[in-house]
Amino acid sequence: MTDYTQSVTVGAAGTASIDFSPTSPGLNWVVAQFSLETQPFRVGCTCIVRKNGRFLSSTILGSGDTAYGPPAIILYRGDILNFFWNGLQNGDECIATLFYNESTWSQSPDPTIAV
Repeated sequence: MTDYTQSVTVGAAGTASIDFSPTSPGLNWVVAQFSLETQPFRVGCTCIVRKNGRFLSSTILGSGDTAYGPPAIILYRGDILNFFWNGLQNGDECIATLFYNESTWSQSPDPTIAV
């Protein structure tokens, strides 16, 4: 299982966004879990998770939460998994981590299998 973490600094609007997308030709990501947090912890912070613009999940605990499958989330090259935080202050930090396995494009990843 591989983990991949990205972080971003919140702007003046109090929002932040992180995108994850497989970039290696021929490799898909089978995401078993994702976690999110903020520094510092902010009461009232929310986070919405979308795949290719479509709603997947949300939390009113945007400063610290996690989601785990099955089913796993399969990301093909060109897919975008987006985390969008709201209710923060300028200069805060948002952090998202994916836990995933890679599969080749010729494999049919089974999203019901825990990875």
